[in-house]
Amino acid sequence: MAAVPASAAATAKFFGGISFKHDKNDFVDIASDIAASRSKPLLAPMVVRRKLNEIGSNKLTSHYTFLLNDKTRYSPGDSLGVVPVQGGELVTKTLQSLGLKGSDLLNHKRIYKGKQLPASEMFSQHLDLRTVPPAIAKLATSQKMKDMLAGDKKKLLSYLSDIELHDFYKNHMNGVDPNKVISLLKPLQPRLYSISSHQAVAGNTVDLTVAKVDYTTEGISRNGTTTHYLHHIPLGSNMTPVFVQKAPKFRPPSTKTPTIMIGPGTGIAPFRSFMQDPSRTAPGAKNWIFFGDQKPQDYLYKDEWAPLQQNGNLKVSTAFSREPGKPKQYVQDKIRQQSSEIWKWVNDDKCSLFICGDAQFMAPGVESALKDTFQKHQKKNQLKRSPRLLKRSQLSSQRH
Repeated sequence: MAAVPASAAATAKFFGGISFKHDKNDFVDIASDIAASRSKPLLAPMVVRRKLNEIGSNKLTSHYTFLLNDKTRYSPGDSLGVVPVQGGELVTKTLQSLGLKGSDLLNHKRIYKGKQLPASEMFSQHLDLRTVPPAIAKLATSQKMKDMLAGDKKKLLSYLSDIELHDFYKNHMNGVDPNKVISLLKPLQPRLYSISSHQAVAGNTVDLTVAKVDYTTEGISRNGTTTHYLHHIPLGSNMTPVFVQKAPKFRPPSTKTPTIMIGPGTGIAPFRSFMQDPSRTAPGAKNWIFFGDQKPQDYLYKDEWAPLQQNGNLKVSTAFSREPGKPKQYVQDKIRQQSSEIWKWVNDDKCSLFICGDAQFMAPGVESALKDTFQKHQKKNQLKRSPRLLKRSQLSSQRH
């Protein structure tokens, strides 16, 4: 698909008149010979943003490429930490709800050791405004929230994770001191995304595969902090602080080892990195990807998989849950349908098995299908030991 630049109007709408500037002392410059780290991220220019879904899809999944400096290195299986900025609309709503101006000075004990900062900077770059910590909920004055605090804890935590601070304060905190609320907010955390490129091929760039998060709570449309940010920042600007998060337990095996990779949706990202290793596509290499999503138009990187399939280096099994005229199919259904061959790879070929994706909805179904597969064939072959499930997995249950 073609590149999708952020228009000037879209960028202006995102920042909503809230200006911000990264303090260069807190970050590594692209021209520096210092490796980026969580404590000092790299200000990385975004050079590619292209939509991966085809016409007819209901989703927006994008491929992003960032420039890195020479010292920032990564390996297949690693993640890229992205330090987001919260949009001007959210910041403005929070300022208005709390009765503050953007120029008002605020401090927080966990931000720059209590240094005073303008409220607009504190809210856009440092404090999480999209969720409400339980400690703030305990200050609520509304009867609804008092009842929730005394009721089901899971429902309470779900509610607090979905409501933004400005709405919570307006609906539940009449007369509560805004400074007390601010002191209990959590610092805005970086989000980790599986890297979808191999540095031997990508050089001083890094790729991410990210689905834009949009959801509705109490009839109000909301969006994921980081995916919203990535979608709107202008191409070419060094506005994105990033760092590499190592994952030593999520490494591809020797290319001589047959490998099954289960990665629905953006869970395919690390397996694209695996498959970019030239030796993984050498004669005799055996790789099997299970991919699933809503529609065939959501089949990510299919043009890259096709030649590998033709060469016999890669087998791909796809499942689509909303394909018109066909019954719903999920990757766990494909696993059950092909259980005999999977068992042969596991038991006879001693393959490695990797899973990446959503921990809340996908992982339980996939784990159940794998257990059923192993139990079925173990009994048939009278084997006593069970392969270790989910030994190499990278799962996420958070909205980004």
